[in-house]
Amino acid sequence: MARRPDPLGRPLTRTEPEGTSTWTWGTQAGLHEIGQLRQVSGPDGYAEVYDYDSAGRLAQTTITADGGPYVLKRDYNAAGMPDSLTYPASTGTPLRVRYGYDHGLLNKVSDYDNPATVFWQLNTMDARGQALDETLGSASPGIGVISSHDPLTGLLESRTASVGSAVRQDLSFSWDAGGNLKTRTDHTQGGLTETFFYDALNRLSYSQRAGMQNLALGYNANGSIASRLEGGMSYSYQYSNAAHPHAVSEVLHDCGCDCLSDTYAYDANGNMTTRGGATDGRTISWSSYDLPVLITQDGVSSQFASSQFAYGPNRSRWKQVAVYSASTTETTLYLGGVMEKVTRGAVTEWKHYIPAGAGTMALQVRKSAGSPASATYYVTGDHLGSATAVMQADGTLLSQLSFAAFGTRRGSAWQDQLLAAEWTTITATTRRGFTGHEHHPLYFRQEGRPARDIGVLLQSDRVGGLRKSSAREAYHASVQRIDQTLLRFSD
Repeated sequence: MARRPDPLGRPLTRTEPEGTSTWTWGTQAGLHEIGQLRQVSGPDGYAEVYDYDSAGRLAQTTITADGGPYVLKRDYNAAGMPDSLTYPASTGTPLRVRYGYDHGLLNKVSDYDNPATVFWQLNTMDARGQALDETLGSASPGIGVISSHDPLTGLLESRTASVGSAVRQDLSFSWDAGGNLKTRTDHTQGGLTETFFYDALNRLSYSQRAGMQNLALGYNANGSIASRLEGGMSYSYQYSNAAHPHAVSEVLHDCGCDCLSDTYAYDANGNMTTRGGATDGRTISWSSYDLPVLITQDGVSSQFASSQFAYGPNRSRWKQVAVYSASTTETTLYLGGVMEKVTRGAVTEWKHYIPAGAGTMALQVRKSAGSPASATYYVTGDHLGSATAVMQADGTLLSQLSFAAFGTRRGSAWQDQLLAAEWTTITATTRRGFTGHEHHPLYFRQEGRPARDIGVLLQSDRVGGLRKSSAREAYHASVQRIDQTLLRFSD
């Protein structure tokens, strides 16, 4: 990789095997762009152009990509705070949301062109600034979200979502003195409770669901996972890769009849390149900057046969092309962090993510064909910001979501396996879930996060700002967290 900066140290070009990226810096005072980034472009024809208002604030981003341009516009109020955001064109009038404030505090997000349509409203909060009472949607009586937090730590203790007297979500959480999650309870399922137990190093040791053990973990002397018992099966982890001693090389699993195994291989940088299993195999190709560019799947157990990714100059993913096992292709463009354009055959969906409060609370989906042509959904979450309930605008519950300790999707009743019907219902709205991230059907999430079914990372995590595959935390940060347990904090 070759970089060329300007005299001020700002990047001008970066050349690598994937192609050349360029940065252009503003020079025209009349455009209020002096010293500001004016344009950035990268391989595959991707580019972003930035325009600024009279105060030098970002007013417009124009994205050139497949089928573009795509334009995001921003306006500001007299106090200099964001007043509105206009999404790229989809069907009909582009969605434009408006932000409302109370003494400088964001307390409302509404439809700019239909002010009576309120997506989110903050009613009360505590001294920490954490929301206590929120309303989603403008349908009467609206979806009321009530949260409570520990007054000393700020950790979430309970969250309910109701439409009038009809309860859609009712979760509670308890914590130990070290801030580790002790229990989580779903009161809409008769008080279904999951309890977590930790060892002296604050690593998850085992958990119980409804009083029965559903997960047990063992560790070797250097802190790597050595064994796992889950779903009636036992797993043994092997580490025989001399170049990457803390990367799992094989997982043996015994269901009580035959002993099967998955094997894993890595490149020189410690990125997982292959996973061979008894019923399927996976191959992952990586870019020169250690982000995945292609995942292929053998066998019939996965929904996808392959997924290909493209990244912009800032390393953010902007495109995914997924080929289904039935040779159906789905292309997703990720636009500005607030919109996804998903094309399957002749039908295109535009998913408008509407951030509010602590995360995405509303999602508007528009379609080029099919019914409904446009619909708004509301999402509530748990202590990690993971989506746990998806509701229609009138408060009708569409789906309940649940995740195991390492983020694997599981059934709404917290059973180990997600039912096929539940998967269909969930993905009809959004594939985002655990900690708000997208779930890939190959148990994969961007930025090298956990291969959820085995509880380790697909690539070595950064330790002290560097990726060190020789460090013991490199592949096991999800259980031996440098910044505390995954059950407490979003990453």
